[in-house]
Amino acid sequence: MIVEGKNGSMCLYWKDLLICSFPLGRYDYEHYKKEGDELIIQSMRMKGYNIKRQIFQYMLTCNSIHSKKLKKQKIPSMDMYLFRITLMALIKLKIIDEEDVVFLAPRKKGVKKKSTFKYINYSMVPENELKDLLGH
Repeated sequence: MIVEGKNGSMCLYWKDLLICSFPLGRYDYEHYKKEGDELIIQSMRMKGYNIKRQIFQYMLTCNSIHSKKLKKQKIPSMDMYLFRITLMALIKLKIIDEEDVVFLAPRKKGVKKKSTFKYINYSMVPENELKDLLGH
């Protein structure tokens, strides 16, 4: 399911399969990228993970969520949130290319149709033109 915000949506793919989407509106793409940066810093400071271990954990997370999607199992919203953050961290670490996994879809703007209805104030039209308009 694609979730659309007022500015569009961000669709996330893994191994050419759409995993989830997030709205762009209240939060923009830069906000989502910043969350990935924060995850890298938190993992280093609090847990003491080196970069190699972080990459391994992030790839493991993405692969497990991908396998759930392939098996058509329900993916909880917390797992989608985790997938988004780990994907943004992998992009920041330049392990995967941003163009391969993220698709930003702007919101489709509706086309306004021009009205074909013409309002004619018959009291303002001269009598000879009124006959032409009415076909008499």
